[in-house]
Amino acid sequence: MRVAHADDVPGPLGRDVYRIVQEALTNVGKHAQGATARVRVTGAPGDGLHLSVRNRQPVPAYAPPALPGSGAGLLGLRERVALAGGSLLAGPDGSGDFVVEAELTWAT
Repeated sequence: MRVAHADDVPGPLGRDVYRIVQEALTNVGKHAQGATARVRVTGAPGDGLHLSVRNRQPVPAYAPPALPGSGAGLLGLRERVALAGGSLLAGPDGSGDFVVEAELTWAT
């Protein structure tokens, strides 16, 4: 984590970051069980916060049926980030990783 003035992060912004990371890690556990996840949070007041959760996508031997609720977590993340005035990208990045990235406003 590289956040300037981390102790000054407003409570609602900190909760948003926590919930986004929590949901992204839950998805890693559900969809890429056993994969290593990398979490990165950077930012500063006035610049906003950028968070990234990245994991290697599994290569299944067969296409398993979708888990119940599949996609609802990402939809919830999109809604949370939109309400916070930020942006969210989620999906494969072309290198074999699945990435969840959010940009959140940190007003001064």
